[in-house]
Amino acid sequence: AWARAGDVARATTWLQEALNARAKLNTGSFTALASCNLKVGRPEEAERWLQRMQQDGLEVPLRGAGGAEAVAAVWAQRGNQVRAAAARALAKHGTDMSTARSAPHSRGGRHSSSSI
Repeated sequence: AWARAGDVARATTWLQEALNARAKLNTGSFTALASCNLKVGRPEEAERWLQRMQQDGLEVPLRGAGGAEAVAAVWAQRGNQVRAAAARALAKHGTDMSTARSAPHSRGGRHSSSSI
């Protein structure tokens, strides 16, 4: 909810607290925050959350508001083709957010992406 409302600070705090509590998170939790960061002009943070998602064993979607292509597009608009290519590379299999399923996560907990 915080990410959809555009409150980057609260969304970031919530996701970090969920990670600290070893909550089970899904792709939507991370991409919502990545998208929120892109909307406020923070592609570095958006990319960092996609990297964290990958580290946590979730597949980074290529398409979608908070997917790798959205991050890459911002880098490309800023003239940074190297960062754009690196962002695209985060999506190993080029999944489309509309058809991607969240991978199971090994952490216990009860948080869901709808809480962001």
